Amino acid sequence: MSRSSWDFGRSVGHVGAADLVISLDHLVRTGELAPGDHVLLLSQGPGWISSAGVVTIKEVPAW
Repeated sequence: MSRSSWDFGRSVGHVGAADLVISLDHLVRTGELAPGDHVLLLSQGPGWISSAGVVTIKEVPAW
């Protein structure tokens, strides 16, 4: 759990399909991600729907 975005997500709540993007943005803005890091993004939906993606951080954006 210490390597997840659970603490952030539970304070924000469910925001639909934007959950993954908001969590990724939070990790970048708080400096928890650095170039070369790999991030596993997982999502699920009703029934047997599950999606996953691995993102490699190439550079930290200026924003």
